[in-house]
Amino acid sequence: MSSCDLELLAKNFHRHNISFLKFNDKEKVLAYLKENLNKAMQIAWGGSLTLNECGILDYLRSEKFPHLCDRDNPDLNQEERMEIERKAFSADVFLTSANAITEDGLIINIDGAGNRVAATIFGPKKVYFVVGMNKLVKNYDAAIDRIQNFVVQKNAKRLGLMPPCVKTSVCQNCASAHRLCNYFTTIRRDYRSDRTHVLLIDEILGF
Repeated sequence: MSSCDLELLAKNFHRHNISFLKFNDKEKVLAYLKENLNKAMQIAWGGSLTLNECGILDYLRSEKFPHLCDRDNPDLNQEERMEIERKAFSADVFLTSANAITEDGLIINIDGAGNRVAATIFGPKKVYFVVGMNKLVKNYDAAIDRIQNFVVQKNAKRLGLMPPCVKTSVCQNCASAHRLCNYFTTIRRDYRSDRTHVLLIDEILGF
């Protein structure tokens, strides 16, 4: 995208009461979060390959934040993990990515269980969407096409799931127990100031 397009994107997010910052690389976004997160905060996140690729989760764990809601702790059983995910709603900060953002300032996500997208809408005091440039699309229709016919299949394979679209590479609107696109959310605007933040990185990150 040209710088003019990015200026328009920033204006569109600002108009929607959503903060927008652009970073040249993942190291810079990590440095930004280091400046804006502190150990007094309760911090949670939703499943995200991008957060891992940026080193954000490694940083949080290595610094031993005392109020960390680590849903990915391998020692947790299913019930304990769900309890951690519920605690995310009272977190000071919720970190995640987006499956797509649009040039007119929409944030679009899908979810299998719903915990990730639910927390982006309500609960945590601040939400940071850490997003690679590959997830920026023209409009809502392009976002849905990207999600249903690319993102879901990639994430299903990563998680060892086999909904029908993994074989066909096209959404089947299935009723599979492995279906990941159970919940769609579109954030068009946040009525609260200084809650929703999009951190766009000029790299290919996640799916």
